[in-house]
Parts: sequence; structure tokens; C-alpha cells
Amino acid sequence: MNLKQANETIVDFFDGKELTFCVERFGDNQEQWVARCDQVPGIVTGGDKYNEKVVKEQVKDAILTAAGVDGKFADKVLRELSFSNSLAVVA
Repeated sequence: MNLKQANETIVDFFDGKELTFCVERFGDNQEQWVARCDQVPGIVTGGDKYNEKVVKEQVKDAILTAAGVDGKFADKVLRELSFSNSLAVVA
């Protein structure tokens, strides 16, 4: 897969929509987290040590996995819109 194919695949996957994720924190000191896609219930990721940068990377990886796109294209085919208690991502 090359960059052009990755772009086409991710654009088709998003179908002109924005994907939003609900990020929940729990456990001791709220360090554990899970992010669930509001539009595609099968896209879920999580971790043990909450770190905003890691959350963003894991969410991008989960999207690319669901779309069938190689992770090396993450920063070229996805852009982050916002991050608070939720994360919005667009192609």
C-alpha cells in the first residue's frame, strides 16, 4: 500500500464523516483508560497509564486497523480536531 492508496482507503472508510471517541478514565488515580468510537462501536482501544499523547496514538492506530490502512501513514491520512473528554478525528 502506498500513500495514495492509504488516503483513498481512509477517505472511503470515513465516508465524509467525523469519528468521535468517548475517553473514560478509571482505576487508581484515574490512570486506566478506554476510548470508544461513537460512530463505529467496534473501534475500541485502551491502556493502563493515561497519557494524552499515547491516547491519541492508540486511537489513530485503532482507526487505521479498522480501515485496513498501514500505521505508517497515520500522520499523513488522519488529523486530530480536538481533545478534551472526547477526541474527534477526520480523514
